[in-house]
Amino acid sequence: YSGADFEEEIDDARLAEMEKGIAGEQNELQAAKDEQQRLEKERQRASELLSQFRHQRDELAETYRQTGERKHRSELSIGRIELECKQMADRIFEDYELTYENALPLRREIPIGATNARINELKNEIRELGDINISAIEDYRTVSERHEQLKTQFEDLEKAKGDLYTLIEQITQQMETTFLTEFEKVQTNFASTFEQLFGGGHAELRLTDRSDVLNCDIDIIAQPPGKKLQLLSLLSGGERALTAIALLFAMLQLKAPAFCVLDEIETSLDEENVSKFAEYLTKYSDETQFILITHRKGSMEVCDTLYGVAMEEKGVSGIVSARFGETA
Repeated sequence: YSGADFEEEIDDARLAEMEKGIAGEQNELQAAKDEQQRLEKERQRASELLSQFRHQRDELAETYRQTGERKHRSELSIGRIELECKQMADRIFEDYELTYENALPLRREIPIGATNARINELKNEIRELGDINISAIEDYRTVSERHEQLKTQFEDLEKAKGDLYTLIEQITQQMETTFLTEFEKVQTNFASTFEQLFGGGHAELRLTDRSDVLNCDIDIIAQPPGKKLQLLSLLSGGERALTAIALLFAMLQLKAPAFCVLDEIETSLDEENVSKFAEYLTKYSDETQFILITHRKGSMEVCDTLYGVAMEEKGVSGIVSARFGETA
């Protein structure tokens, strides 16, 4: 062989040996993977078994707890029953001076079901009665006396109420009668006064509801000379004012007052009607003293005494008076 052939043969041998080593390592790697998978499966089975054991442990712990609670309740029930038995034995001895052993020969069988039903009925009836009031008899006596007093007062109030209603009805009837009588007089006076002030015409008062004279409205109907009959609201300002003056004097004629103040009631009248008003006013000056607040000349002319305020200097006011007629 030449040197090159020898080297090539050595390389082939090395390559074969390396491939053999690689194959062996791959086999070992595969074996390790298989072993890992087996171990993982065993780990999973062990984990599942551990979960099952833990679940069983929790169930056993819950069962143990419940058993302990039942045991505790049973012990409490036993203690309560023993206490009740002792109390019943003490009650038998207190009521009958017998021990439990001495009372056994006297024991009789009774229908428990019917007795319990009756006991429940009696308990329900007692429960419906409410709490026991030891002072119920005394309370009943006090409440009964109070009830009688209130009953007497109520009867008195009912009687007083009936008397008041009767009195109100009588007063109302009397008021209606008096009102209608005076209303007719005012209406007659109004028609006469209106005719004198206007120099003719016609005027009247009308009740809107004759069945309820104390609460109904009153319409003032006026017909000045030369005009048709119409409501007061349809007249002119001067006519309304003179009509109102006529109504005022019609009411004054019922019972003449000793004193009367008139504050510029003729302001909206013309001069002719002011003169008529002033002339009519003098007819009542003998029975009634009038104080007339006015700026109208016609009204001032019929006054007995005039009082006025004059400002002779700026900011200084003075009273000016004048008396007419004969002096004493």
